[in-house]
Amino acid sequence: FRGGSGEGRGGMNMDEGLEEEPMVEFSRGTEKPKRGKKNHGKPPLRLWIIGDSLVTGVGASCAANGFGPVLPRILAERVSYLTDRQVEWTALGKKAADVRTIRHEIVRNINDAGSTTRGSSSNGSISGCVSSCNGSSSGTSSNASSNGSIGSPGSSSGSTVRLPPPDVVVLLCGVNDLKRAFSGRTPERFRLELRKAVRDVREVFEDKTKCEGKGTNRKQSQKHEKKTHPLVVLPGMPMQLVTAFPLPLSALAVYAGDVWDDQKRLVAEEDSLF
Repeated sequence: FRGGSGEGRGGMNMDEGLEEEPMVEFSRGTEKPKRGKKNHGKPPLRLWIIGDSLVTGVGASCAANGFGPVLPRILAERVSYLTDRQVEWTALGKKAADVRTIRHEIVRNINDAGSTTRGSSSNGSISGCVSSCNGSSSGTSSNASSNGSIGSPGSSSGSTVRLPPPDVVVLLCGVNDLKRAFSGRTPERFRLELRKAVRDVREVFEDKTKCEGKGTNRKQSQKHEKKTHPLVVLPGMPMQLVTAFPLPLSALAVYAGDVWDDQKRLVAEEDSLF
């Protein structure tokens, strides 16, 4: 992945179509509340968006993509507006990725992407850009974006800073699994893979905090670990909004999308995710 440099070009892929194998693309930015209220004492809400080409911004114009991938940016902007909190967003996506690919090539490499390498590095499998946005699609991107490998396992001449764990993780998937239904991908198989992906996300972001509590003996205190996980969100697929399919194919697409969304609901109920 190669991004442009300078103002307003942080997230643009200049060599799209030249890659034999799509790479995992990484972007992050900040959306500030715009309603005028000041949310004193509350830290920024950390939002991660993980998934397929919807996360990377495929199909967006260069001008829009210059402020970062469109969907993650707008999602963070909306969350910032509704909560009146600053939202620090991070996006990890791969074109044409199904849930299995997301799990194996993105989620399992989050530790590499979750650190920002300051300096030059090489031989990385996860690369992308970092940009800071002002929460407006028509505004000016501040703090010139930096491009190159980020948190990659190759050689590095800079220092590495670990990003804090997220409060919310949005897992965007299902469309490419639906496409693979013609080659034998079943809704049940999708549900099994999605369940594994959700548990992997919770495990990789698990925050273990040592706490002291009272033991059975009042004279002694017992130390234990308190585990916390980010809230995982599984968005549905609004296939009724897709205008590329004529009738009766559009009706079939809506029906198939509902079947896949039912699998997401089952996973959410199993793991108490909302």
